[in-house]
Formats: sequence, C-alpha cells, structure tokens
Amino acid sequence: MNDKLDYARKVQEETDGYIRSILAQTQRLRTVAASLQAEQERLEQEVTRLRDELVRREDDGQQMRDLLEDVARENQDSLDRYHAVVAQNASLANLYVATYRLHGTVDQQEVLSAMQEVIANLIGCEEIAILEVGAGGELRPILTLGVEGRFDRPLPLTGVLADVVRSGRTIVLEPGAGAQASAEGPEAGLSACVPLSVEGEVIALIALFQLLPQKFEGLTDLDKELLNLLATHGATALYCTQLHAARAAGTLGDLAG
Repeated sequence: MNDKLDYARKVQEETDGYIRSILAQTQRLRTVAASLQAEQERLEQEVTRLRDELVRREDDGQQMRDLLEDVARENQDSLDRYHAVVAQNASLANLYVATYRLHGTVDQQEVLSAMQEVIANLIGCEEIAILEVGAGGELRPILTLGVEGRFDRPLPLTGVLADVVRSGRTIVLEPGAGAQASAEGPEAGLSACVPLSVEGEVIALIALFQLLPQKFEGLTDLDKELLNLLATHGATALYCTQLHAARAAGTLGDLAG
C-alpha cells in the first residue's frame, strides 16, 4: 500500500515538475513573442520613416530638377535674346553703312546698288524689283534681281502694286497667302511691296519676291523695320538722283512741275 502511495506521489511530483517546465517555457515563448512583436513594430515604424524620407527626398529632387530646368530655360532665353541683340546691332551697323552710301552719292546706280545690298544681305530676299512711277502712272523697272523676265518693259498700275502706290503704305504678305501664291505675271510670289515716297508722293516701289530659305516664316518685325528705314532713306536718295539727272539734262523745271 505504501509502495503504491509512494509511486503515486512520485508520478504527481513528476507531473507537477513537467507542468511547471511547460509553463516556464510558455512564459519564455511569450516574452520572446512580445520582444519580436515590439521589434516588428519598431521595424514597421522605421520602414514608414524611411518611406516618408524617400518621398521627401524625391519631392526635393523633383523640385531641384524643376529649378534646374527653369534655370536652363532662362539661360537659353537670355542667350537667344543676346544673339538677337547682336544680330540686330549688326543689321543696324550694316544699315548705317548702307545709308551712308545712299546719301553719299547722286549716281542712281550707286543708290540702287546700296538698296539691293540691304534687301539681299540684311532682309534676305533673292528676287527684287525696284520700279519707278512714271509721269503717266506706269511702272518702269530701274533695278531687277532674279526677276528680269517679268520686268523687261514698263507695266500698268494694277493689283497690289497699284494699291501700294495709291495708299502709300507697305504691304507684307504672309508666306503662301492670298492670290500671290498662285498669281501669274509680275506679282507672282510677291512677299512685300514698299513705297518710296517724297512729301507724300510715291516715286518708286520696292517689290520683294522669293525670300531666302531661312525666311520660311516670312519677314520678321526687324525686317519690316529695316524696310521702313530703307523706304525713308532710299526715297530721299533716289529723289536726289532724279534731281541731279534732271539738272544735268537741263529739265529740272519739268521735274519740279
């Protein structure tokens, strides 16, 4: 009987020890699990922080790229303006030289040659006609470049050329615009027509036709300003050549009348 009690006690003690061991192990596992949970939460917070930092740096990087692009555009705009100013100054310097030539002679061919240089080199036109308005209202060619076949004789006042003579205003046609793109005869392909006026009377016209390839967008504002200056100075210079020729021929009174 005692042996049975001792055996039962021993079994009970071993069972209690095993249960305590299981409880202790369970507690250790709970501690480890809690530690792992805390580490997981810390890592998740760190990942969130790093993600936010990455987003912030990407935003900063995009802002920096945008800023660099803005600076690059501003630099390019400044460079373009600089080149435009240099080109304008060169054109004005060349125009000054041409103007000096215009007013430095009373020889009509010299005057016409100077005008041709301005139109060809500064404005960029390879087909030019300068037409003098005759006493009977006809147009008489006094200089042609690239369009000799159209202006080999006096022409009646018609079309755009007549409009410019009557209005005294420059007409500039857009590339390929209007009837001039498909017109036949003297006005075919006309790009611009500039009146040369003295005291409100148109004494001649400058007709511009085919522009150089780089002028595919037509005449620029600077080109138009150059044409206006050329019209003012060219008209005076051409009129002086007429006066000189009339005086030399003894018909100054007739010209003045």
